[in-house]
Amino acid sequence: MINNIDVVFLGDSLLARAKWEQLFVSKKVINLGVDGSTTKDIISRMDKVVELQPKNVVLLVGINDLNLYMPLDEVFENYKTIVEKLDNHGFNVIIIQLLYTQMNALNTKVTVFNQFIQHYVKEHQGLTLLNLNDILSEQKILKECFTTDGLHLNTPAYEVMAKRIEKLL
Repeated sequence: MINNIDVVFLGDSLLARAKWEQLFVSKKVINLGVDGSTTKDIISRMDKVVELQPKNVVLLVGINDLNLYMPLDEVFENYKTIVEKLDNHGFNVIIIQLLYTQMNALNTKVTVFNQFIQHYVKEHQGLTLLNLNDILSEQKILKECFTTDGLHLNTPAYEVMAKRIEKLL
């Protein structure tokens, strides 16, 4: 690998706000998470990921698209574009399913979108799907102990995420 990068975190604020370099002290990590990012924003940043040539890419994006009322099929087309480009470059792609929030209307969309993702991953070998909702949420609602505002995550949530991601690297 050109830059010997172990992991690139690619996504929105749910990845951007974590201190991944502290959670993965033995790994060379780069956080390309940016607050407010949509799937279109990620597509526009794909060249940077390809340039870095990481061994692994952890992807979590889509919640902002859903919150902006973008059509699910349009969001999913963008999502597939991202995943296919990452996969075509031979990166180990770890897809984190969208995380539930404390907003019921948004969570309904998250459930549907995650079904799209699950189906897609089943049809495409070599992709890894990570469901963190089983530990961060209860009854499709983000647990209070893992959030700062009903959407964004806190340090304990990132610690849980890091342990689960570490097993897949």
